[in-house]
Amino acid sequence: MGWNKKQKQAMKELREAEGCKRDFWYEIKTQADIDFLLQSFGGFHDSVLVRSKYQNGRWDSRGWPTDVRDEEVISLFFRSQRVDPEIELKFIGVKRFHLVGYQSKYSSEIFDCHLSFFNDGILFADHYDFNLKDGYLLKSNEDGAAVTFVVADSLSWRFTTEHVAP
Repeated sequence: MGWNKKQKQAMKELREAEGCKRDFWYEIKTQADIDFLLQSFGGFHDSVLVRSKYQNGRWDSRGWPTDVRDEEVISLFFRSQRVDPEIELKFIGVKRFHLVGYQSKYSSEIFDCHLSFFNDGILFADHYDFNLKDGYLLKSNEDGAAVTFVVADSLSWRFTTEHVAP
């Protein structure tokens, strides 16, 4: 169930009071930064991953493939019933990621997420109790649904001004 106009306006006012701006990149460096992101986007409750963009970091200045490895980057774009603008999470130095599409018997809607520091980097998953076993082995959540997750060196995020249809 979505929020009514009064609830959405209250969330918008909270973001503005805390200095949240559209198209301004916020870096995650501390637990307080994680808390600010989660508060600003309603803990990802009632949100959906609408699109992603991946760059493998293996090209030269002319755009040609190369064996020289640069940082891999993945951006995940979410929309929420609670928060009006789209949000972009930009993971830099991607170590591992797993994107889940449609699953029969499961909703695409995110009810809560996991965001924490992990092995000198950051871990994001679209399920709160998700964890990685032995560093990078996938452990499914309690109901058996596959989980979207990213392990990377760093994370930046922003509210976008874009409203691109998925």
